[in-house]
Amino acid sequence: MGSIKLIIFDLDGTLVHTAQDVHDSVNLTLKEMGLPKVTFEQTKKALGPGPAFFSKIILGEDNTHRFDEYRDIFRPIYLERCLYKTKPFPGITELLKKLSDYKLAVATNKPSNSTNLILDGLNLKSYFHLIVGADLVEHTKPHPDMIYYICSELQVPPQETMLIGDTDNDILAANSSGAYSCLAGWGYSSDKENLSIISDFHIDQPQDVLEILERKNIPEKKIINIGL
Repeated sequence: MGSIKLIIFDLDGTLVHTAQDVHDSVNLTLKEMGLPKVTFEQTKKALGPGPAFFSKIILGEDNTHRFDEYRDIFRPIYLERCLYKTKPFPGITELLKKLSDYKLAVATNKPSNSTNLILDGLNLKSYFHLIVGADLVEHTKPHPDMIYYICSELQVPPQETMLIGDTDNDILAANSSGAYSCLAGWGYSSDKENLSIISDFHIDQPQDVLEILERKNIPEKKIINIGL
């Protein structure tokens, strides 16, 4: 039987509802580039999977070569606007307060500067022992580098770690590392049914994490590795 000592949270779509600020910043960037606006649903779909997938949705197949230009314009716009509408998801702050006996970390494909700015601005940063953004590892999620990095720094093996996230990147990263994977059902993924099949746990609201942790015996992880 396993036990959980370290809980890693994804950021966008898991800890905080960032989509509206991202969406507004995306469209301001596209306007400056002379490209058409995208819908809010397109922005939500693009969050999480990484730059290649993001660029196809946001820029379109014909403009993926302009991703570096897009990124350079987007980043200062988003840094200025990232706390305009962004809020923790309901129940997140209350959950974090109840997890003081666990080591807590954040693993996000967002850059560290915007991640820290958001968590600090929402008074969430102090709950975490470690915050890892895309710039701190060689490979972002779905690769397991972030989980290995966090586990090494906090001296907890992946087998005693659970990653909570809302996209396939999160679930695949956890499964590949040997950590428990937990699907955040309130998040942005449009493929929750299939993701729940490959996740060790599936929760519908933040407080459900406590039910997992309160189990006397947590089963050994069944899914160890899924091809990336």
